Amino acid sequence: MYILKAITIYGLTVILLIGLTASALAQNDMNAARQQMRYDIVKQEMLHDMLIGYRVNTELIQFLGMSFMREGLDLSQEQIQTIQREVLVHIHPTLENDPDFISLTAEMRQFDPYCPEATEETLKQFANLQVQWDVMRRENKVSIFYDNLTPDQMRRLHEFHIATMSETEYIFPGMFEALDLSDEQRKQFDEIQMEMKPEFERHVDKMFSVRLRHDEKFLEKVKDVTDPEERDRLWQDLHDEISTELQPEKDAVMASGRELAYNLRVKMFDVLTDEQWFRLQDLVDNPPDHARRWIAQMREGREAANASPGEWQPGPGSWRPGDAIPMQYRIERNTRRGFPRGE
Repeated sequence: MYILKAITIYGLTVILLIGLTASALAQNDMNAARQQMRYDIVKQEMLHDMLIGYRVNTELIQFLGMSFMREGLDLSQEQIQTIQREVLVHIHPTLENDPDFISLTAEMRQFDPYCPEATEETLKQFANLQVQWDVMRRENKVSIFYDNLTPDQMRRLHEFHIATMSETEYIFPGMFEALDLSDEQRKQFDEIQMEMKPEFERHVDKMFSVRLRHDEKFLEKVKDVTDPEERDRLWQDLHDEISTELQPEKDAVMASGRELAYNLRVKMFDVLTDEQWFRLQDLVDNPPDHARRWIAQMREGREAANASPGEWQPGPGSWRPGDAIPMQYRIERNTRRGFPRGE
């Protein structure tokens, strides 16, 4: 079963911003190894989101209480309450009795990355354990979400993901289950994932390279400031200044991400038969009412986020909402028949 999910550009921005805060930077004993440990953890979690997914589902769950989503997905109030309780409220639902999760948690507790005796090797070990712990927890939550849906509701969910591709930077194979995939097509999607994983890794490295440059510039500007409160104040004041200075580099990374997203879409669309392709276009061009209203909600929230000072806003070369099916590919594909590898 595919559980690769999408994550928006704005979701990635949020993940990036949980790197170094002003308070963390202010700690004199936070050496380079600990700094690298934090980045390694966040980077691996970001990569996991991009390749396997989690956020798109938990973000969607927050909308399930809205009447138009409940009706569109044909969910009962009891289902919604169960999903929201088990996925959003519990820290690690149903994992408390899982032997592997219990063992992993116990092993993590043996490490204190901030103790004076910590070494670079123990920091790496802790980072690896933390990533494994988070992956298990995330995959468990996604599984709980799916397990609470009937087959018909799962189909509606997959159709919803197709219909809302305009809001999704990186599409995922699971949505195509609404198009009745063959086993051969599923195999091809697996191959695409394996093929593109190195490209995703390089893209994440680029994103973190810019983030590291931001933090390094901040440290240089406040190197003589010892008061923690003053550093926190300067963090707010200097963040916009440094972000503006690095905007060309950010735009280059975002443009690289757009190219990656385009290549991923083309490769996955190529797998579809003509019949599946026409069905996909219809869902995108004529989304059901609940998907249309969800798109409106997402764009409203995105506009509000973009209005906030200091946000990493996409430049003219980056992915934009509305690019569900690249027009160039749509025109090319619609002029051909018998093309897909999936037939």
